[in-house]
Amino acid sequence: MDEFYNKLKNDVHNVSYWFPKIKDCGIRVPETFIKEVPVELFRHLFMDNHEEDIKVIFEWVQTELIPSIPENLRGLIFVKNGTFSNKFDFNTCAVRCNSIDLTRSIIEINYASLILGAGGNTEIVIRERIPFQESIVPTIYHGMPLRTEYRVFYDFDNKKPLYIENYWDASYCHNSIARNMTDKIVYETVYSELNKNYENHKDCVLNGVAEHLSKVEGFSGIWSVDILEDEKQHFWLIDMALGYRSAYWDPEKAGAANG
Repeated sequence: MDEFYNKLKNDVHNVSYWFPKIKDCGIRVPETFIKEVPVELFRHLFMDNHEEDIKVIFEWVQTELIPSIPENLRGLIFVKNGTFSNKFDFNTCAVRCNSIDLTRSIIEINYASLILGAGGNTEIVIRERIPFQESIVPTIYHGMPLRTEYRVFYDFDNKKPLYIENYWDASYCHNSIARNMTDKIVYETVYSELNKNYENHKDCVLNGVAEHLSKVEGFSGIWSVDILEDEKQHFWLIDMALGYRSAYWDPEKAGAANG
């Protein structure tokens, strides 16, 4: 168990690894608070003894987690572990900052992560929910705002972006989203506008990433950098991962850009 815990804790995909390095780079980021999960609590995330595990996690949330959360993150929040948010069931990660909702969120996110092998279970991340206007922004996945997102593959060794992809590209996303009929209708209705917006702003995003990440230290190799655009045309850096572990990774495109 301790060996597994340490392996997860040392994963470079954890928010605790990459976020401190980029939070002041000049690209807007959500307010973020990271709390380490002690190994004693980690054992209870497996839910082998359901009632006891819930009780222990609830007590930790109530006595250790919530008192340590900054006041500006005590309202509506976005919750994830170090690497995984379970955003495909968005009501598990978009909650209010109270003991009951946080306990439910932590249990569901981490249990799903353990089943899927997604990792991240050694930390809890509390983030600012990027605001959106419910009257004009459509949602999928039980409440997730569907907005233009950009995935940039950036080479930290050579300090340059290699290529950019539409995060919601239909050839990659449509079939999985269409498993839910409501999400299918929403996605197909707004896709042309999402794609148009992506095409109109992708050069701006590439230039912004090129400018601001050139000043960042502490990374090596190629990483994916996810940028979300809100309805006010603010660009937010929301996630990062090793390039070869990311959707849309293409060694030929990366090689051509470095050629």
